Amino acid sequence: MSNLIKILIIIAIVLLLIELSIEIYQFLNLCSIFKNKFYGNKYGEYVRQIQNVECGVTPEIPIKKYLYYKKELVGAISGDILILKGSSTILDAVKDIEVEKKNLKHIGGVQGGSRQMVDVIITQIQGYKINYITGWSLGAMIGIQIALHIYDTTGNKTKNIFFGLPPCVDKKYKEYYNSRLYDSTIVYNNDRDPVAYPFFGNNILSKTYNNKLFGYYHVGKVYSSYPYTNYYKTHFFSMASYHLSYF
Repeated sequence: MSNLIKILIIIAIVLLLIELSIEIYQFLNLCSIFKNKFYGNKYGEYVRQIQNVECGVTPEIPIKKYLYYKKELVGAISGDILILKGSSTILDAVKDIEVEKKNLKHIGGVQGGSRQMVDVIITQIQGYKINYITGWSLGAMIGIQIALHIYDTTGNKTKNIFFGLPPCVDKKYKEYYNSRLYDSTIVYNNDRDPVAYPFFGNNILSKTYNNKLFGYYHVGKVYSSYPYTNYYKTHFFSMASYHLSYF
């Protein structure tokens, strides 16, 4: 092996370690990331406030009920709005990246980690009138499944606004969902978000990787035009920073 190749390998390893360090730092400092009020989208602000509950901050919006999974906060009900938070613990992160599908009879396949949480949350929202559902990241994955559950069991078509939604359903589930809730589901995904488009951003490589290799798709109307914060600009344009730019 030539010295040039050795040098390039060392540089690549160093850059990878730097990137990993940045991601870990950001993951451990979500409280500082979400401390400022977000004026770009009211549903984004609702999610930010629920994210901040674990930081000891009381939401400004009225809360009817907090929702939990294995004693960890996963969301809340405010009025007729179901708000679902994103990843903030290692447990959440594992649920985000789990690739095993769970097949749901005639509906299709969905990412298994989030489905476990859906079944628990559904029992907690029984008796509450839900007309809106919003969520970020893992919360968005949970949200689309709850929206479909509500529609299939009650006929109520909720209005759904999601942020940073990863591809998490198979083609059959996508077609089933979109035939019922496409018009009432808006998804805001940053084109450079490596969680919304694992792992390469929104391009042909990502679509081939996720759609063809793993068979995962998005649902709803997906938009990239959104008032993103400048977080990614001030944090070295790291991979995680694009996923943290919705609030």
